[in-house]
Amino acid sequence: MELNNYTMKFSFLIFVTYLVFSFSLHTDAQNTKFIDSLKQELKSRKVDDSVKVQILSSLYNAYLYNDLKKSKNFALKELELSNKIGFDKGIAQGLYHLAVYYNNIDLIDSSRIYYNKSLKVFEQTQNLSGLTGVNHGLAILEYSEGNYNKAINILDKNIDIYKNKLNDSSGLAI
Repeated sequence: MELNNYTMKFSFLIFVTYLVFSFSLHTDAQNTKFIDSLKQELKSRKVDDSVKVQILSSLYNAYLYNDLKKSKNFALKELELSNKIGFDKGIAQGLYHLAVYYNNIDLIDSSRIYYNKSLKVFEQTQNLSGLTGVNHGLAILEYSEGNYNKAINILDKNIDIYKNKLNDSSGLAI
């Protein structure tokens, strides 16, 4: 009976491992297809416009947690194109993406610089949802450096924005 119980547990473990492995392959294949379709769309897009900026932004996000070097390159292209066409939202988003990139590689000072640059553009354009994203990133930086009160003050700003300006209580959960 002891051997049978062991065999059942082992078989169950193999089955679960198989499911997890199959799911990860399926997810990776879906991500690859998504990235390929974005790259194809980017290549076929002849006009430099905000749609092209959004494609670059999507490519940045697609690579963010599996190829940081590529994600940075897409953020730089997003920022460059946004500057070229005068697309303020894209400029702010590109700066934000670079801030997140630098945070992910633990270059906190560089991350803070890009968050603050992004914050200025989001403030100038009164893009409140972008502003709350930057504030969230800055609060994480402050928290990670042990500046808990500073982090709480930044998050309090977000609470005010969500409650009084965006009327979005779902944002409070973030």
